[in-house]
Amino acid sequence: MLGVALVCCCGASLGSSACESKSADAPDTRTGKDAGVAGSASCAAASADFRTPTVIVAEGNSNPSALYVDDQYVYWSSTADNLSLRRADKNGCENRKIAAWQGGSQPFASDASFTYWLATPDAAAGGNSLIHRVDRKTGAARDFALPAAHLSGSLLASDDAVMLYDLECLSVGQLAKADGNWQGFSLVPPAAPGAGGETVLVSDASNIYCSSAKRVYSVAKSAQPWRTTVLHTSDYPIRGMAADSSSLYWVEHGPAPAEFRPPDQWAQSIYTLPKAGGVAQRLAVLDRAGFGGALLLDAARRTLYWIRQNSAHSDILALPLGSTEVRYIARDRNLRGAIAQDTDYLYFTEDHAITKLRKPELSP
Repeated sequence: MLGVALVCCCGASLGSSACESKSADAPDTRTGKDAGVAGSASCAAASADFRTPTVIVAEGNSNPSALYVDDQYVYWSSTADNLSLRRADKNGCENRKIAAWQGGSQPFASDASFTYWLATPDAAAGGNSLIHRVDRKTGAARDFALPAAHLSGSLLASDDAVMLYDLECLSVGQLAKADGNWQGFSLVPPAAPGAGGETVLVSDASNIYCSSAKRVYSVAKSAQPWRTTVLHTSDYPIRGMAADSSSLYWVEHGPAPAEFRPPDQWAQSIYTLPKAGGVAQRLAVLDRAGFGGALLLDAARRTLYWIRQNSAHSDILALPLGSTEVRYIARDRNLRGAIAQDTDYLYFTEDHAITKLRKPELSP
């Protein structure tokens, strides 16, 4: 059980008479600021000023990760109690633990009803991996045994299956939601040589798209056995990826073009490529170096959002499609790398907190 934390009722400020000491695991509690965590957090509505991020959940000594947002709640994984799935409403109220278990990895995939984790075995003990499924409404859990050990990988929940890609897109497995049947395939060609980057998955009705190391792949869902098509090969690591109905978008970290800064300097670039293939096009170059985190596309606003990270601090950036000007919408944050969105807000993980930020109105 988690320790005792300060919690505030909706609309109350920390330190007011409405605050009281309650268990952070009690159902339907109101959350406030844990001791030692900087920043204001109450159940009051977030600031209407997009320049003012609002801490909606303070997580004490844990490091929240792996965000998911639906119409009512924000969900995240927490390390405060082994590994747990927690939720709060979008103003930070009703901070509660839904499920917890021993072992596993923090990144998860979610669909309309369930959240899925890859539970990895102890390397010394051997054993196979599990896909752990949690019903977000009831907390009911079910484990699906896999035929092998997958010590790392990325999950993607589609309409009828949960996909697991090993690191660098070397193999793929599909867990059917209806019956738990598992199909696994080795993919060819293999990933690009050399380490770097991360495995990121997006999908549409026909294909799964995977960015890993220095390549972007597509895999047709109808082809059996599955084979990869290399859509793009880079000389430099590829980070987050997003998609709309016709194009893919990703972040590369490499030498900046000479026209932007001295060629021995490194920077981030945003690229796009038609899903059907072709030549990747650079959309914009960021004027500061750093490694990209998750990449989001707001299709209605025609805007990309992503996290620029380095060892000192992180920024949240935006690029309206049709523009070459990267906009800073939050600077010098202690971001953990996860980011999610709804119509009006961005949600992101910081050290010991879940924070939300109203999306600014940007024009190309």
